[in-house]
Amino acid sequence: EALKPLLTEIDGLAKEVRGQDAAAEALEQTTLKGAPFEEDVAETLQAWAQAIGAEVYHVGGDNQPGDVIVTLRGDDVVADSISIVIEARDRCSRAMGRKAISADMATKLAQRNANAGIYLSRTQDGLSMREIGEWAEGACDYGPWVACTQQHLITAVRFLIVQRRLTALRAAAPEVDSASIEQQVKAIRTALGRIRTIKTKLTELGACSDVIDEQADHLREEIKEALSSIEDSMRSANGKKLPLGCVAPAAEVVAAN
Repeated sequence: EALKPLLTEIDGLAKEVRGQDAAAEALEQTTLKGAPFEEDVAETLQAWAQAIGAEVYHVGGDNQPGDVIVTLRGDDVVADSISIVIEARDRCSRAMGRKAISADMATKLAQRNANAGIYLSRTQDGLSMREIGEWAEGACDYGPWVACTQQHLITAVRFLIVQRRLTALRAAAPEVDSASIEQQVKAIRTALGRIRTIKTKLTELGACSDVIDEQADHLREEIKEALSSIEDSMRSANGKKLPLGCVAPAAEVVAAN
């Protein structure tokens, strides 16, 4: 009777927690789950866009493909405006590869009438390590795309703009020597490729480290079992039990090593 009020309160608290968990789980299945990340992406781009006269629109709330759009008006080099659609993924049920991303970006570019796209994952978990890593380039029927993690967002936007301007420059003024620009683009690709290689090797090293630790644990258990067997054999050979701890200190030393 004395505990009844407390039990009632605990039961009510448990129901409230379960209700919150259910609401969170339901939210995970809706488009609202990515809203904070989309807003973060738009905010990150705003500061950069103001410096070069670009415009940033957070359009994810209309439940249409694509979450953020960056536009840059045409100039003497690029007559048409540059429009980049960004698909921001906060959480992914699986790591996306090239084929899936290319198909996804084709839908986004067509829907938003954009000429370039970015598939942006908050973490590496949303991108296939083998095919994408932290950065990868590709193209669909509607234009080029870049798949990358959040830390490369600004780089990806700038890279796509440079690519667009370089293509327009070749078409408008073929006499202009664009070799130096192409060398810089190549240097960027090389640097990004090296980052991907380093990250991949670190991941592989981490996996090897886990295997090594696991094998070491097995070896420690085998050492302990072997020592126990030795102790049992010694007791049987002497026809009597050795004092407790007679062999154990040596076993502990070996196992620790």
